[in-house]
Amino acid sequence: MDSQHEYVHLWKLETLIKMSATNGFLNDTNNTYGNTSGQYNDRAGLLSQVLQFEVTCFLAFGILVIILGIIGNTLSFIVINRDYNKGSTFYFLQYLAVLDNLLLITMFLQYSVLVGHHFEFMDQRYMAVRFCILTPLALSARLPSAWLTVAVTIDRYIAVCRPLQAKEWCTIPRARKSIITILLLSIAISLPRFFECIGYEYCFLQPECPTIQTVLLSDKHYQSIYHGTLFCFRAVIPLLILVVLNCKLVRAVRERNRRRTGNNVRVGRQSDNVTRVVIIVITVFAICVFPSIFVRAIWLTREEWSPGMNAFYHYFNVLSGNLIIINSAVNFIIYDVASSVFRMQCRHLVCRKCDVDMNLIMATSTAETELMNG
Repeated sequence: MDSQHEYVHLWKLETLIKMSATNGFLNDTNNTYGNTSGQYNDRAGLLSQVLQFEVTCFLAFGILVIILGIIGNTLSFIVINRDYNKGSTFYFLQYLAVLDNLLLITMFLQYSVLVGHHFEFMDQRYMAVRFCILTPLALSARLPSAWLTVAVTIDRYIAVCRPLQAKEWCTIPRARKSIITILLLSIAISLPRFFECIGYEYCFLQPECPTIQTVLLSDKHYQSIYHGTLFCFRAVIPLLILVVLNCKLVRAVRERNRRRTGNNVRVGRQSDNVTRVVIIVITVFAICVFPSIFVRAIWLTREEWSPGMNAFYHYFNVLSGNLIIINSAVNFIIYDVASSVFRMQCRHLVCRKCDVDMNLIMATSTAETELMNG
C-alpha cells in the first residue's frame, strides 16, 4: 500500500468516528494524527477497534432500541391525541414524541450507513450523504427536543408552583405557540450546519472521496464560536434549567403530600401523577445528556491526551451516543409505568377486544385533566 492509498484508508477510518452522530463535533484534521508511521498505525488500529465497537453496539443493541422507540413514540402520540381532555402538558409530550421519532429515524439511517460502509457494500458517497445530510438532521432534531422538554417542565412548574397563573399560561393555544417558536428558532440556529458541506459536493459523484476542508470547517473561529454556542443551547443550558426546575417540582410534590389529609390524599395523588411523569422524563434526560457534555469537555483538552485518554474518549463517545438513543426511545415506558389512564388507553388501542371500560377511561382522564393545573 503506497502512501496515498494509506492516507485515504486512514481518512476513511477517521471519518467514521468524526462524522458520528454521537457527538457532532469535528476534530481539527490538521492535528488528527502524527507524522510517523508508528503514530499512524496506532491511531488507525484504535479507530478500527472503535469502529468495530460502534457497529457491534448498533447491531446488538441500537437497532432494537430504535425500532421499539419508534413504535412506543407512535403509540404515545396516538394515545395522547385521542384524549380530547388533554391539557397543555400532554400537548407538549405529544409533540415531543414526534421529535424523538425524527431523531431516532435519522440515527437509524446514520448507523445503517456506518454498518454498510463497514461491511463494504456502501462506498464513500453514502458517507458523504451521512455527513452532509443525516448528521445535521439528527443534531437539528436534538435541539428542539431538548427545548420542548424545557417547555413541558416550565408548564408543569407553573401548574404546580404558581397555580393562580396556571389557567392563563397553561393552555393549549400557548403550548402550540411555544412549539412553533421552538421549531422555528431551532431551524434558524441549525441552518449553518447544512452549509458546512459546500465544496464537498463532488463526493456524491466519486466512489473515493479525499479528505478536504470546506470554507466553514476550515474557519477555526466558526468552529469554536458556532459549534460551542450550538452545543450550549442543545445540551448545557437546557440541562441547567431542567435540573433547577426539577428540584423545585420535587420539593413542591413533597410539600403537597405532607399537607394532604383524609379525602384529599387520593385527589392529590391523581394530580401528582402528571408531575411525576414530567420529573421522570427530566431525570432520564439529564442522565442521558450529561455524558455528551462530559465528552465535549474532555475533547477541549485533546492536545494533552495520552494514548489511553484518546481511546477512552472514542469509546465513551460511542456510549454517549447510545444514551441519546435511549433518551428518545424510553418515554413510552415512563408514561406506561406512571399513568394508569395511559395504560388503559394504550391497552384499548392495541387490543380492542380487551375488557377495558372506555367510560372509566374518559372519567378518569377528565378528572386528572381538571387537576393538572394545580
